[in-house]
Amino acid sequence: MLITPLLWVSIFVLHVAWALSMPLFSSPDEPANFIKSAAVVRGEWIGENYPANLQVSYWMTVVDIDPRFANAHSVPTCFAFKSDQPACDIPLQGFGPAEKSPATNVGRYPPLAPMIAGLGTVFGVDDRSVFAARIVLAAVCSCLIALGVTAIRRRGSSGAAVLLALFPGSIFFASTMSPSGLEIAGAIALWCGLLRLDDDEVSHSISWAVLLGGIAVIGARPVGFFVYFLILGIALIHDKRPIALVRLHSNSLILHGLANLGMIGWYFVVYDAQSSRSLLEGEAAMAFTRQITHGLESVPRMIDESFGNFGWLDTPMPRLILYLLVGLIAAGMSFGLHGARWRTFSAVGAGLAAIVTMVVVIDVNYYSLFRLFGVQGRHVAPIMVGVILIATSRLDRNTARDRALALGWAALVGWSAWGALRRYSVGIKPDNAFEMFTNAQWSPIIGLWPALAILMVAPFLVALVVTSESGSHR
Repeated sequence: MLITPLLWVSIFVLHVAWALSMPLFSSPDEPANFIKSAAVVRGEWIGENYPANLQVSYWMTVVDIDPRFANAHSVPTCFAFKSDQPACDIPLQGFGPAEKSPATNVGRYPPLAPMIAGLGTVFGVDDRSVFAARIVLAAVCSCLIALGVTAIRRRGSSGAAVLLALFPGSIFFASTMSPSGLEIAGAIALWCGLLRLDDDEVSHSISWAVLLGGIAVIGARPVGFFVYFLILGIALIHDKRPIALVRLHSNSLILHGLANLGMIGWYFVVYDAQSSRSLLEGEAAMAFTRQITHGLESVPRMIDESFGNFGWLDTPMPRLILYLLVGLIAAGMSFGLHGARWRTFSAVGAGLAAIVTMVVVIDVNYYSLFRLFGVQGRHVAPIMVGVILIATSRLDRNTARDRALALGWAALVGWSAWGALRRYSVGIKPDNAFEMFTNAQWSPIIGLWPALAILMVAPFLVALVVTSESGSHR
């Protein structure tokens, strides 16, 4: 058995709770991802080219599906980028007919995540399609995370290590139809499969974690092949016998190589078809050194964002939760690094250097295209989770410390969910922390109190299953 049903169900319930508790299109680009998903499963993998311009993007296409899907762009206008504004109950099916075919600014993105989420769009232009698409993608993400937990426990390590690497922000993205959610879940599985300790054991769960995790990382986003090579390189630095690691996973790595060739081809032929030449080429630009400086200055904000931002980058995680989460992760890493070999410290250092480099490179590239900076925390999260997993891979399991870390994680994830519900039920305003209980202006589809109860209980269920013997089949 690759994963136990109880392990997958507990993680899936957590993601479904978030999926049903967040308003329609509450994460960045979710309307575009929804349209792309509906198009891919209906045979429109790319769509008709939309000329690049600075008002939209270089990657927009028009897809030949029901024009009413275009109404998805209108739903979040009441709250997107406005953290003090609650969500609004505007049903997708409540709009009138649309005249033009829908456009999506992720039209040139890879089809893997949309193909999965698109299975949920069977209800057509309807709210049910949005929630079903979220749940289908969340099911796959939950499976990848469960594979990661199983793989790391197979080697005698603590499942709490995976929980420390599963940020509230990652749960949010995996529950709101974002390809980044699939990428991060895949990265967790891939890291857990590649991080050997002192053995050559390769169980079925470890092999599948490497294979499926790698495919998810490679295929989720346009530069997935680059993220994959970073992960593999850092894992080889960590392993005391890197050649043996390659041999152990040779079949998976061959399949990954084929997938990488396909995605590199997609990048240059499809994704980069219009962005290979900037619309602003030749215009005055900020000094290159200043661009690099801006990227370096953005690193702390990107790390902050990756832990959790529950909106269109407009609602950072409450500061106290952030500080406690960072403290919990730091404690777990310090326990795991105690007595670690130099290769472990080298791999952690390489991971941190990769995060800084990614932020700078993405920022500079984005500036060349738009004359503004656009790196986001979710872009570096696949490497951040690796740094944490490398540092905590030697944590002993089934100890009081193991359970304390898991329960601390559960409490902070539940608290984060409360903050997200506050953002959408009443908006983030001074002194209104508890107003959602008395004057909620928006409520989840399952009701405010049921949503809050499930969001609070589900993380503890995951923590208990992950740290119990029954949570992972030996």
